[in-house]
Amino acid sequence: MRQSNAEVSAGELRLIFADGSSVPFAVRELVATIRHRKVLALTCLFAVLLALPGGAAFSEEVPLWARLVLNLFSVALFTVLYPALLQEAFRAATKRGMRVVYEPCITVFSALITTLAVEALTVFLMGQSVLTRWDLALKLGFGAVFWELHITMMLLFMGPALKEQEAARAKVAEPVPQQPTLVRIGNMQFDPASLLRIETDDHFLIIHTSGATARVLAPMSEVQKRLEPYGLLAHRCHWVAFAELGDIRRQGRSFIMRTASGHEVPVARDRRKAVDEAATERAGA
Repeated sequence: MRQSNAEVSAGELRLIFADGSSVPFAVRELVATIRHRKVLALTCLFAVLLALPGGAAFSEEVPLWARLVLNLFSVALFTVLYPALLQEAFRAATKRGMRVVYEPCITVFSALITTLAVEALTVFLMGQSVLTRWDLALKLGFGAVFWELHITMMLLFMGPALKEQEAARAKVAEPVPQQPTLVRIGNMQFDPASLLRIETDDHFLIIHTSGATARVLAPMSEVQKRLEPYGLLAHRCHWVAFAELGDIRRQGRSFIMRTASGHEVPVARDRRKAVDEAATERAGA
């Protein structure tokens, strides 16, 4: 992720850090890094530590609870303000044809606004301000340095690590392609999706699939039980897959169905209604 300024390719908008390193100016990735739960947790931890006595430029009159509130408020405000300024900087740079944008300009400006907002909230909570102009200048400088170091560390160092972790987690979460469930008929196994129709031949079954025909020693009752989710018996000697169900016509006193693959299969009188309903449901789906 780190590249020197000299390695910036022509026509590519880059975000340049204070040490000269750069990253592609991808607003969505940068904002995702800033708002990542680990980054926010670490930022809030820093805010709590800085609220302790001697940890920041607060006056002694500001109680600990107020320091905690003010520092956490600054984190929330910066988390909203910084991405907004990133977006505006990206638009302005793209509009003006710029190749690079310097990250400290965005961070320092965000830090100054955040620090001034915190001071205004301090005055609101305490009812007065005991800071001199020099104290305020020190606080502005402290805020700019803190946020600059923090943002540089987050984007330049934690960003690539978080991206790799998310990629690894997504790879692990990818569903493993499931192997087709095979159904055993007699001493052979078949992919149910490839079955078209099955007919009896004495004690044997002639199994027609999309690619071949097999002859196995097995009863039709075994087929009816194991292949119930994939088809139905049109006749006591003929099983047909749902995808093969077709139109039924009367032939004398019997009924004949022409399957989707063009074969004719007898349909028993007591099974005609079930076959019709299954074919209609299949057509509706």
